[in-house]
Amino acid sequence: METRTLHRPESEHDACGVGFVADLRGRRSRDLVEDALLVLQRLAHRGAVGADPDTGDGAGILLELPHALLGAELAACHKVLPAEGRYALAMLFLDGDQTIAAVRRIVEARGFDVLHTRNVPVNAEAAGKQARRCAPRAVQLLLVPRDRAHVGRQLFVARRAIEKAGAAYVCSMSTRTVVYKGLLKPDQLRGYYADLESLEMRSGFAIVHQRFSTNTSSTWRRAQPFRHLAHNGEINTLQGNLNRMGAREPQMAAPWLDPDTITPVLDGSDSDSANLDRALELLLHTGRSLPHAAAMLLPEAWEGSRTLSAAQRSFWAWHAAVMEPWDGPACAVFTDGLRVGAALDRNGLRPARWTLTRSGRVLLASEAGVLDLPGRAIRRRGRLGPGQQLLIDPTRGRLLLDQQIKG
Repeated sequence: METRTLHRPESEHDACGVGFVADLRGRRSRDLVEDALLVLQRLAHRGAVGADPDTGDGAGILLELPHALLGAELAACHKVLPAEGRYALAMLFLDGDQTIAAVRRIVEARGFDVLHTRNVPVNAEAAGKQARRCAPRAVQLLLVPRDRAHVGRQLFVARRAIEKAGAAYVCSMSTRTVVYKGLLKPDQLRGYYADLESLEMRSGFAIVHQRFSTNTSSTWRRAQPFRHLAHNGEINTLQGNLNRMGAREPQMAAPWLDPDTITPVLDGSDSDSANLDRALELLLHTGRSLPHAAAMLLPEAWEGSRTLSAAQRSFWAWHAAVMEPWDGPACAVFTDGLRVGAALDRNGLRPARWTLTRSGRVLLASEAGVLDLPGRAIRRRGRLGPGQQLLIDPTRGRLLLDQQIKG
């Protein structure tokens, strides 16, 4: 008699596809962008489709600002692009009756001049039928700050003002990075956004993500990457994280802080990944380094460890009183626009495999085989263990692994 095993949904362990490609010395190239787009395409099986087989759960890429592309466009308009770091690029999604005029009024009131408004060139036919029905209008604003001190914080507050006013969804707003994403499948992303096909689109690193929706429905804005992070997994402690962050907000204070504008920091109607990104963003703007902020959110299992130094144990004990763990099976890749890194949750239930090539290219992804690399091209490779971190620091041309960071 034939025995058949019943399918049980709880036995499924699929999740999003996530990864990054980075140059160890931060050298920008078109080849790196092509590699990142190929990695994304090879993570397509990590996503899903619905009734419309051409509409996926969402895909996206985070890159350094395309200075050459923007400079050429401004030159054609008889404008001059400021030097790197002296301008910011906002990538916006506008729906329905939202207008760019409303966004302009907010950013101008927050200390920015609008140098240029750019309708992002898209090919709507590259998206699926359902995705086209709800597709937002993608617009970019080139912003010049009137005061160049702490521009990142100014942008953070201005972005929250835009969101609270309901003027637009801000995919990214930075002097360093830009996000292209949408309710697209990985092989549709570059066809939808013409910028991604441009030879002038060059970057020293790229973060990519293929979404597999589990706890929220798929929309254009819920596609990843977000502004600093892309995430594979689930945050099982999310409700507690939301409650505790809300309880802290009345005590939040800093000279640059506008509590009425930036609170609530988290959004209970958004996905767990989006809220993790918001928490990381806040910690970065308080002056903490990228690996410091990531360690606070995704700590290692330190309480019973016998290998930690006294200083490391003190670090974890102090921060346990400041920030509760965002716990669950999770792999996060993240950037502050200069450095790029990854961290695994303390249970180690998501894969994160990395490779360093002899040419100085670093690849990390949620699985192996996303790039064709001959054995002779590989210098080192490995994978992150529970609670471990990896960081690429192009200012020093180094790949740093866990204890090299935490020590």
